[in-house]
Amino acid sequence: MNFRANPLNIEGCYSASLSSFEDLRGNFQKLYQSKKFQSFLPNFEPKEIYMTSSSKNVLRGMHFQIPPDDHEKIVICLNGKLQDVLLDLREGKNFGKSTYQILSPNNTNMMIIPKGIAHGFYSFEANTKLLYLVGSEYNQEKDTGIKWNSFNFDWHNSSPILSNRDIKLQNFSDFSIPEQWRINYVNKSE
Repeated sequence: MNFRANPLNIEGCYSASLSSFEDLRGNFQKLYQSKKFQSFLPNFEPKEIYMTSSSKNVLRGMHFQIPPDDHEKIVICLNGKLQDVLLDLREGKNFGKSTYQILSPNNTNMMIIPKGIAHGFYSFEANTKLLYLVGSEYNQEKDTGIKWNSFNFDWHNSSPILSNRDIKLQNFSDFSIPEQWRINYVNKSE
C-alpha cells in the first residue's frame, strides 16, 4: 500500500493520497492496511465501516462522539468532490482551530483524524461518496456535534442542505471539553 500523508495544521491530523494500480482491466486501490496507519493512529482498529452518499450542496457535520466512545476516523472520498473540515476540540493552544482539505478520488482523497476532532464536510457535486473507517462503535448517547456555522470557518455557502439533527447541534461557544480530552490530549508543546 502506497500513500503520501501530509500533516495538517492541527496536531495528529493528516491528509493523504492513496495510489492506485491501473491497467487495461481498470484499477486496483488498497484502502487500508493496519501496519501502514500505526504511525498515525497507533491503536486504531476499525470497529465500524460505513459510507455516505451526498447530493450537491449538502453539509454534514460537525460530528464527534464524546468519551469513552470517542473515536479516530479515516475518511476516504470514493466519488465526487468535497471540502472536508476538521475542528480541534482538545484542550490546548489549538482548541477551536479548524482546517480543511478538498477531497476527490483523483487527488487528495483521505483524511486521518484522531480523537477529539469534530469532522464535517460540504459536497460540491452530486453523488459524492465518503467511506468511513471508525475506531469505535456508534453510541447514540455519546454522539454529538458542533453547529456548522458557530465556529470560525468560511464554508462559502450560507444556506447548505442540512439534516434536522445538524440544524439542532450545539454552538461552539456552548461546548465544554470532556475531562478525558483535558488529561489525554493537552498539546505537548505548551
